[in-house]
Amino acid sequence: MSTQYEEFDAEAILRRVAEKLYEARLIPNPSDRQTALYLEVRPQTFANWKSRDSLPWDTLYRLARERNWDFDWLITGRGKSAPDTLEDVYAQIPKHRARLSGGPGAWSFDGAEQVECQLAFRRDWLSGVAPVRSLVALEVEGDSMSPTIEHKNLVLVDTSKNRISDVISGRIYAFSDDVVGGDPLLKVKRLFLEQGRMIVHSDSADAGHRDYTITDLASVAIIGRVVWVGKEL
Repeated sequence: MSTQYEEFDAEAILRRVAEKLYEARLIPNPSDRQTALYLEVRPQTFANWKSRDSLPWDTLYRLARERNWDFDWLITGRGKSAPDTLEDVYAQIPKHRARLSGGPGAWSFDGAEQVECQLAFRRDWLSGVAPVRSLVALEVEGDSMSPTIEHKNLVLVDTSKNRISDVISGRIYAFSDDVVGGDPLLKVKRLFLEQGRMIVHSDSADAGHRDYTITDLASVAIIGRVVWVGKEL
C-alpha cells in the first residue's frame, strides 16, 4: 500500500510496534530481535528498515488492523494507540437495592450491600464530579427533600466523603442515625454543623417534615455526599 506519511521516523514507529507487542505479551521483551521474529523477518532486514527509513507499510497496516491499533498513532505517535471502547467512554456505577429515606426514615440497612444493577455514566463527565470508584447510585423514597430531590429520584453519592469532618454545612448527604431509636435508618437530608451539633434539614416546606438536631455526633454514620440527582421533567 502507498502511504500519505511523507516524513516519518522508522525507528520510533518500530519501537511503538515492539512496545505494543510486549504490552500484549506477544513477545517476551521489546527487543529488535523479538520484534523481527514476531514479524517473521530476519534481524538484518529489521535493522535495515530502521537505518534506511524504509518500512513495509502493508505489513504494518495489516498488523494495526489485526491488533486494533490506530494506524495514525502507530506512524505519528499522536493521539491514542487504539480506538475508544465502550469501557473507555463509560463507567459502570452500582445501583444498590437499599433506598434512602426522603421522609422520616423508613428504610434500614437491610440490603444496603446488594447491587440491583450497573448504571452507565460518561467517564469524562464523572471526572468533574467525584472519583468513579467512590460513587454509588441509590433511589430516594419520600418527598421531604422536595423540590430538590423528589420521590423515586435517583442520586449519586460520593462515598469518599464519609466522615463528619467531610461535612460541608448546607450540602446534602446520605447518612444514617438512630434518633428515632432502634436500628439505624438510611436518610438523605441537608446537613448543617454548628458548635459540635448537627442540624438535619428537610427542603420541603410541608409542615410534616420537621428539622431536628443531633448532639451526639458519634451516633451519625455519613455514607457520602450527594453529588447528582436525576429526575424526570
